Amino acid sequence: MRRAGGGPAKHLFNNNLAFCGRAVHLIPHSEREVISDKCKEPKRLVTSVITTSQRLSWKEWLILLAICWLAFSLRTHELDVPSLWINEGLTLRRVQSGLVAVLGGEIEIGGDSLTDPSPPLYPIWLAGVRMISGDSIFASRMSSVWAGLLSIPLLFVLGRRLFGKAGGVAAAFLGATSPYWVWHTRCICEDSLFLTVALLSLLTLHRMLAHRRTGHYRGALWFAATSALLFTHRDGVWLLVLELAVMLLSVIRHRAHRRLLVWVTLAVLMALPSIQDLWEGQPALAEYRPGWFLARQLAVASGGGRTSPFAPLLFENGYLRDTAQAQSPLQWLRMLPAGVLLLSSLLWLFSSPRRSNSWAFAGMSSLVPLLASSWVAFSAPSPADPTHLLGAIPALYLLMGAGVAALWRRWRAAGLALVLAASIVAGHWLLVQFNDQSLIKDDLRAAAAYVSRYAQADDVVVLHNPVAQVVWDYYYAGPAPVEAIPRYASVSPEAALARFKAAAATHYSVWFLRQPDPLGLLNPTLLPNYANSQWIKIDEQAFSSLWLDVELVRYSAAPPLVEALPDGVNLRELCWPGGLCLRGWSASNLAVGSEAEVTLYWSQSVPTDCDYDVILALCGSDRQNWAEVDGPILRFYPASDWPLGQIVVQSVRIPLPPAIPPANYSLTLIARKMPDRLDMESSTGARINNLDTFALARPLEPIRPDVLTLEYESEADFGETLRLLGYNLPNDAPRPGHITFIDFYWQALATPTESWQQVTRLIDREGQVWTDRFGPLSLQEFDPLQWRAGDLVRGRVFLPLPGLMPAGEYKVEVMLLNEAGEPVPATEIWRTEATERVIAGPAYVDNWPLETEPPSMPHRPDLVFGEAIRLWGYDIQIEHGQVQPGKKVPITLVWQDQVPVGSDYHIFLHLMDAEGRLLGQSDGVPAGWTRPTSTWRAGEFIVDEHTIPVPADAPAGAVYLWVGLYSPAGDGRLPVVGADADQSSERALLDIIVIKP
Repeated sequence: MRRAGGGPAKHLFNNNLAFCGRAVHLIPHSEREVISDKCKEPKRLVTSVITTSQRLSWKEWLILLAICWLAFSLRTHELDVPSLWINEGLTLRRVQSGLVAVLGGEIEIGGDSLTDPSPPLYPIWLAGVRMISGDSIFASRMSSVWAGLLSIPLLFVLGRRLFGKAGGVAAAFLGATSPYWVWHTRCICEDSLFLTVALLSLLTLHRMLAHRRTGHYRGALWFAATSALLFTHRDGVWLLVLELAVMLLSVIRHRAHRRLLVWVTLAVLMALPSIQDLWEGQPALAEYRPGWFLARQLAVASGGGRTSPFAPLLFENGYLRDTAQAQSPLQWLRMLPAGVLLLSSLLWLFSSPRRSNSWAFAGMSSLVPLLASSWVAFSAPSPADPTHLLGAIPALYLLMGAGVAALWRRWRAAGLALVLAASIVAGHWLLVQFNDQSLIKDDLRAAAAYVSRYAQADDVVVLHNPVAQVVWDYYYAGPAPVEAIPRYASVSPEAALARFKAAAATHYSVWFLRQPDPLGLLNPTLLPNYANSQWIKIDEQAFSSLWLDVELVRYSAAPPLVEALPDGVNLRELCWPGGLCLRGWSASNLAVGSEAEVTLYWSQSVPTDCDYDVILALCGSDRQNWAEVDGPILRFYPASDWPLGQIVVQSVRIPLPPAIPPANYSLTLIARKMPDRLDMESSTGARINNLDTFALARPLEPIRPDVLTLEYESEADFGETLRLLGYNLPNDAPRPGHITFIDFYWQALATPTESWQQVTRLIDREGQVWTDRFGPLSLQEFDPLQWRAGDLVRGRVFLPLPGLMPAGEYKVEVMLLNEAGEPVPATEIWRTEATERVIAGPAYVDNWPLETEPPSMPHRPDLVFGEAIRLWGYDIQIEHGQVQPGKKVPITLVWQDQVPVGSDYHIFLHLMDAEGRLLGQSDGVPAGWTRPTSTWRAGEFIVDEHTIPVPADAPAGAVYLWVGLYSPAGDGRLPVVGADADQSSERALLDIIVIKP
């Protein structure tokens, strides 16, 4: 018999249907043929239908197991990384509160009682799973994973019954990889169980209607599944309404199904309370508007993700925030595979009427929840997250599976291509979900960790949202007590304000979790406005995620003042123009990988209307800043409000990197005048003030390498002692003629037994070496012999880039030499043979345009140094050639490289009196140590700026400004030739300056 719709086969089939008299149109065509042949034997007929629909081949079993394993892997990947949501915390609190709370939903929070409106089936399931697997976040979320994982084989079986083997496999695979489905099955909520129970309800309904005579045992199975639906999710009633409508139509059309009236009646009676609650909770039906926007949201979800992979969008309460971008062509292109599959499914309906009942069954299963969602979302006073869409998602994947089944019959390549395209879209959004920091929801957890670290026992933590306390209590481990203001059961502004004032009066400071807001229980601006107007704001932090804004503010009812310096403070009298003085300082927690606490004691001697900014840094022996913080002295307490002469306390936290070498460091301080951010000279005449030198302690235990943030990872082992973990490059790509640096990160696998040196080179694709450096692995005083097993050490290598170096990508090559100068053999993770040099990764050099047009300079000397470097011009920025003692002399030099210089020379400027005494100087690599002379290009103009300080005790009179170049390697100065260079062959006289008090 042919499977086509016409001819003798169709005539025979219709005769058999007429003979049976009570045929069921929901049965697939292949099973109808079995029924027509065996309709005289009812028991044998029913047994045949059941066994035929449930028989799976070994290939199908393997495919189903592979799909289930894929679904399990995606749902458990980094399951415990995101922090708890508030609704997850409420569910956990409900389970922890005992049997009465699990069944009734009554939860106690901070002495108040609130009701969780969610049905009790999922809390019962969660409580049972936690009794077996534990109470960790991972174990709790695994309860949702197990519940949601059952939906995949159910989707496979239902899709197979409706649309054949190809339809079942495709529906299960697309559902297993759906980011929307994965997202909802990784949350401690009833969504995952709702999806499973919804599919179970649809499957039992289909099995019940797909038989000529339905026994009460099938009705009982369906009634149990639909009862579970109502006790799992509040929106399960919408799916139940659909199923009741289908059953009533079946009873009207087929008298054999009138035995279902008993179960229909019981289901209606059970659903009446839920329907009444939904109806009373919504505005009138006349306000219903079609939900095209919600339909588009459903299409986006079924297409693979929740936003466009090409132009990621932000969400707010589940809705697209940027609707214009959502309608971009790329957004619709992302949904194209799912759309084509749904279209092919619809075309199959018109080309094969025998599948109309199956298609209508799946189509109505998605349409009814969609219409219900539209009504709820668009008639509600404020938009809510359309979780009603969950009920429609399984049916959509059934229809997409039908599309694959339709294509599989004639165009298998097209079906596979569409499934592959849908998988690529889903895979992209799965990567976004697992890696996008905004989706990790580190909001309340991060705020609780911050307060746990810095709050003291005499402080108090105030939560503006009482419902957030369930998550806060889970993560908070600090000594300060926690209060929720307002309380959940109270909306009195007077009572909330009185409790807020009492908290500040009885505690040293108030840590106010201002956001999330109190959810309509109280005016959200009442308490923040009072705190801002009455108290001193000490600290403010934001821990926002994609959905939840968490804002933490620390207040103090009294200014941060002390009457005298505490014991143990390092006394230091440093003053700056404007009356700002540093009276003393102290530091603690000076260990690698920790956070140093530096306390500064300030005073203001005269009234001021400006504020100050401070830069604190740890400077190593290589004159580089290894840790630095920059910010105002007290952000919310400006110096204009300080009481004159009193001591103001500032606490500064300096994060110490985990790979900083344990060595001696200098704590330096720079004060800036705001808002122009000009560095000020202190009373010592220095811009950078060295407060003290101290030894940074190594951590008690080695730090794990996974705390490092590496731009390029390498995993190369040198011998069995050191491992190169990777390196970081500057934020901006360097240019030819400049000096760049590379931060290498090392790990000691064992205690080194000899001191090694590092050779670093940049090579191009042809293997040409453009620059190299030889030196220690890290600070000179932290020799590898001092390293211990497990230590993480950072080393910074400076590389001068030749001026003729082409722009493009280069390779970073690293080699280590032992004390005898021999290469240390290295092995990389991707090859077994040893090598002398390791290619650590790429580095990039930008194009540096050749400046051949000189800037305008007032002075044009004719000076040439070493017959190669020409001083083209200079400018001394002082008025009338005079300068006061204690001031600075800014000087701008413009050089031109007439002949390429192969060596590096330093430039010196000396300010000397008539007797040859040195009063001030400036020397170093040109252009602020960025343009060594070996990188200059012929004809290029180099602008070189210097500043020479004039001593405060410099005598009045004429002084002489000399310029020259010298070799830092000790080869002496370059000879100079020029009209004004007859006084010396090693230096040139630029100008004569008058020091005038």
